[in-house]
Amino acid sequence: MEDPTVSEARRFEQSATELQGEGRYREAEAPLREAIRLWKLLRDPLDLEVLNDEMSLAVSFRRRGDVELALPMLERVTGVLAQRAFIDREHAYYYRLALNNLASACVDAQQLPKAEAALKLALTMVDLAPDAEALGVERARILDNLAVVSTARGEHGMAAVFAEESLETWLTERGEDDVDTAIAMANLGAAQMRQDQLTGGRPLLCGALTILNAHLGTEHARIAQIFVLIGELELRSGDGAASRDALQMALEIGARVELPNDHPDMARAREWLELADPGATS
Repeated sequence: MEDPTVSEARRFEQSATELQGEGRYREAEAPLREAIRLWKLLRDPLDLEVLNDEMSLAVSFRRRGDVELALPMLERVTGVLAQRAFIDREHAYYYRLALNNLASACVDAQQLPKAEAALKLALTMVDLAPDAEALGVERARILDNLAVVSTARGEHGMAAVFAEESLETWLTERGEDDVDTAIAMANLGAAQMRQDQLTGGRPLLCGALTILNAHLGTEHARIAQIFVLIGELELRSGDGAASRDALQMALEIGARVELPNDHPDMARAREWLELADPGATS
């Protein structure tokens, strides 16, 4: 019979997972803290259960816009896992996962070389793993993040290369009606848009919005992010009114899901809105 404390920790983890899936990142923090507390009663503080929940807590911090809290926690978890990555496949997996999450935090903190180094290490580890053929989905997620790094650097052609490869994998593994497929579609659509391939970018971004709306609902940070991209696309297309509508929608959703004003997506929305409708953000 499972230890009651273990069962309780698992219950808190499940609650946090559901809340994060709904985009309620701030609410997910309390059950994660409880799960961490319980695991520390049972296990070593450096146990995988503890480290994994600390990583999830840092992800919640980052996704609600507090990278200053997330980054040091992810650096510490990644450093611990680096010392244990070759103990067994489980430790290697969590190390790669930590590298991925660390890279995302580094992008938000504008530490792009560090983000790229973490992702390339994770990609190399996947490609050299004994079970590399079974790690296609994990590889696709790393490619998604490399596309984000390339976009942040203004290397939109390279971002498109990463996003195309990722999208092909997600379509094969999950099909069209999937959140991760939609995220890869959005990455590719953004890359094409920024190469002035507007007719190619538009259906990808609109398709991603439709899929994410169906899976996540309309009140989610991911939806706000897609509206920011659509607002940018409409601005590049010369349709200021459509751009303004999309960007205002992004800001409204962001406010309702409690994204702070300095969240990267909210900052970009205000930047594009000022171009689409000067004076609208004043």
